Amino acid sequence: MRIIEYFKERFKKFKKDDYILLGFLFVFLIIILYFTISMTISIANGYTLFGYQNGEAETVPSYFDTVCLSLFWVLSSLLLITFFYNLIFKKIKDKKVVKKEIVDGKTIYIDDEK
Repeated sequence: MRIIEYFKERFKKFKKDDYILLGFLFVFLIIILYFTISMTISIANGYTLFGYQNGEAETVPSYFDTVCLSLFWVLSSLLLITFFYNLIFKKIKDKKVVKKEIVDGKTIYIDDEK
């Protein structure tokens, strides 16, 4: 139960920009995982990612298929790590608003604590 309470408090501290960042990361994570998994299944079924070569269909994945698939898996892993880092481990900064006024050309800081 302490973990649930921790995450409730953590989500309450998030600001709008944190929610926007996490939303975009989640959407891109889903899209890149979909493409990566579908490319892996495509290669496993014997299709190539880049189609025909010299007018003939290839039945064996080429070097570029392997490089492209490896690149997508690395990108998927990095995006997944970035998403979970921002969701769980990133320190939430408390930004305090400093109120100032300019009086006779001088900046005066106003304290709200009374």
